[in-house]
Amino acid sequence: MKKIIGIALILVFGSVAALSADTWTNIAGFGWNLPMEETFSANTYNNGEDIVLESQTGIQGFYMGTHRNGLAVKADTSLNYSGINHEINNTPYIGVNETVQVGLGYAPINSGKLTLAVVGQAGLDVSAFYATMSRFDTQANKKITEEYEEGFVSFMLGGNVTAIYTPKSNFSVFASCSVNRVFPGVYVFKSTFSDVYANTDDSYVTNATIKIIPTVGVCWKF
Repeated sequence: MKKIIGIALILVFGSVAALSADTWTNIAGFGWNLPMEETFSANTYNNGEDIVLESQTGIQGFYMGTHRNGLAVKADTSLNYSGINHEINNTPYIGVNETVQVGLGYAPINSGKLTLAVVGQAGLDVSAFYATMSRFDTQANKKITEEYEEGFVSFMLGGNVTAIYTPKSNFSVFASCSVNRVFPGVYVFKSTFSDVYANTDDSYVTNATIKIIPTVGVCWKF
């Protein structure tokens, strides 16, 4: 997986270096990822429960380069807040989701006022969650503390459409949407109890799913 991302980065930025700066437009910006959900299924101890990563919303930073012949390259990274909802376990978690993507494609519209680019992209989808709670256990007749840690790591492949409007020189606004197939990945679950129960540390394979990332924000051309 790391080799695939490394090769993609070399192709993207190697293409940039090979082109003349006089015919190349650089665009950098940041935006807000609109809230979306991502649903996995995993064959856990709950016998195949659905796990929903909900309300994923946060910030995204990106770079795009467009050549006058239409070639477009794009790289972005996002850091999101994410909730998690288990089919069975309703423990309140605090979580973050991070994505990293690189892509290569074509800009059919590439003028001073308007840019429209379509790129194919590859990347990683990583999430981590933590929860702690205290309760009185009637069987043990004492108060116990429970800690839960969960994580997901998956490779994803898909496409992105980005539209950029430049009302004034350099300053621009943009809207983009990525649609990715998230391939089967690794789901890690760890629970720690202060007393009474045995701790657990397990890993499972998730099914493939679809991840959509709509984003709006501001950017600059240079």
